[in-house]
Amino acid sequence: MSLVLEAGDAVLLTVGEQTIEAEVLFASGNGRSVMLEFDGAVSVGGGLALAMLPVLLGDDGTWSEIVTGSPVDVRRRRRPS
Repeated sequence: MSLVLEAGDAVLLTVGEQTIEAEVLFASGNGRSVMLEFDGAVSVGGGLALAMLPVLLGDDGTWSEIVTGSPVDVRRRRRPS
């Protein structure tokens, strides 16, 4: 089953070897195109994303960074209580 997201969802974003806690800043109506917000930076597609990264859920259920198409992994995470 695909991971469809909504604004405010807490996620773990993995790009290559880097994993960072992030939050969905806003999402499209179908939840497949989202802007992730995080503290820090991640290397993606030969560049550096600072604080935000737009990602898209493909028809095959995998996530990719919108600008370069580089694969990323997005998973739900629990917020600390």
